[in-house]
Amino acid sequence: SRVMGGDAASGSAPSSSSGGRSSSAPPSGSTIEVDRSTPSFLRVITSGLVAGFNTTSGALSDLSYLGRNLLLSEMRPNFWRAPVDNDLGWQTPQKLKMWRAASHAKRQTLLHFSLLKAEPTRGACLLSSWRVASSLQPRILAHQGDRCGHGANQTCVTCLYTILPPARPTAMPIGSVGSDGASHAPRPPSMRVECRYLPGSRMRSTMPPLPRFGLSAALDGRLGTMAWHGKGPG
Repeated sequence: SRVMGGDAASGSAPSSSSGGRSSSAPPSGSTIEVDRSTPSFLRVITSGLVAGFNTTSGALSDLSYLGRNLLLSEMRPNFWRAPVDNDLGWQTPQKLKMWRAASHAKRQTLLHFSLLKAEPTRGACLLSSWRVASSLQPRILAHQGDRCGHGANQTCVTCLYTILPPARPTAMPIGSVGSDGASHAPRPPSMRVECRYLPGSRMRSTMPPLPRFGLSAALDGRLGTMAWHGKGPG
């Protein structure tokens, strides 16, 4: 399998086009549906794209298109990266090992998970929030409530998931080029993930520099083409 990580992740499913005129409404059968039929699981479905969430862990655990699951593990907050030669010389794996520990699921306790909005023709938004503890902070105190970040003791990560149905440009032939020079092909279904790291005062005072903040998941090993937001590997 392949392992993916990044500061924020977004992607879209493959698309196809046909002749004719377009409209501002999504094509038939491509609206947003929410499925809660499986206990402890919530699925958002649109036009062959399925995003499934484990409501117990709050993590994205299923991302599939046309029946093919792209994820082999849950997508979780990650604070670690592979060390390079300069890191080894500075003994990064030893000095910053607590960040690697904080990336493990057992150090991330779900604080909140909710479906914020779901509109059939406009999209769906979901929010997950986790308390994070390191090896220097082995206990996560439940009585601290929802307060995170500056002015609070607990450290959290929040992720906002936005899922959009496919859409076509208004009054433009599919695949045509408008006056702005851009191609106006139909927009495929898409998903965007935006995450925030909110360090509490105790984490700020006890933890060494943060090596990285992003998301990590195991991908289907048959995937061979990647697009990176930033410099990427190497």
